[in-house]
Amino acid sequence: MTNRAILKAIDVHVHAFPDGVAAKALPLLEQEAGIKAFLDGTLKDLKRSMDAAGVIISVLQPVSTNPRQVKKVNDWIISIQDDAFLGFGTLHPQHSAWEDELKRLHENGIKGIKLHAEYQNFWIDAAELYPIYERIAEYGMIILFHMGVDIGLPPPYKSSPQKLAKVLSDLPDLKVIAAHMGGYEMWDGVEQYLVGKDVYLETSFGVGFMSDQRFVRMVRNHGVGKVLFGTDSPWRDQAAEIEKINSLGLTEQERNQIFFENAIRLLGLEE
Repeated sequence: MTNRAILKAIDVHVHAFPDGVAAKALPLLEQEAGIKAFLDGTLKDLKRSMDAAGVIISVLQPVSTNPRQVKKVNDWIISIQDDAFLGFGTLHPQHSAWEDELKRLHENGIKGIKLHAEYQNFWIDAAELYPIYERIAEYGMIILFHMGVDIGLPPPYKSSPQKLAKVLSDLPDLKVIAAHMGGYEMWDGVEQYLVGKDVYLETSFGVGFMSDQRFVRMVRNHGVGKVLFGTDSPWRDQAAEIEKINSLGLTEQERNQIFFENAIRLLGLEE
């Protein structure tokens, strides 16, 4: 039965904030991006969404917009780890103590780092970032990169598929998740430079933002074993994203891999 709905998922790309921060941060982000959030930015509301959608684990992907935020954000990420919530840490390229912070994250069981070249103002293939990438690889941790256009910021965009392809070629041991199906609104570049490479593509702002036929083609040409379910919640609705993927004619086996099996393997989780 290829059309049966998948009843559980791991969402590898979500955002939430401490309760005292959410009420202030979310309206500013909504104004900056020109879109309305589906949730209020708290863990409580995220858990409500997860329960309604059948999401069993959400992976928070924080972004520090300046070096001063790094430790405080990571303190919170470390504190909220449980059966329902995991979190990647944040680093900032201008943070002078990034090596100590990365070591601290690794020692606390954090499995990856979120980097956002547009908000953090760096080119993802810049030589000065390579020592950070290399140390992340040494720890066996993962990088989730924002990829492609950011709707809240102007061009030029620093996270193109071509630039990521160079990083992957230079650092073959680096584990990378390329958000937004490898590059929001840069689909031609994704197919040219990333599809088929050793990189995970994450579905948020990809499914529903390109033709269904192109999405399925990219999944299958890339290899379904390297595609992860993500929503970028609260900016997309988890239940609606699952429903959309369920409607595309992918086989049950393909959807099982996208929704949870690939994430379980990558994140070293047990069912």
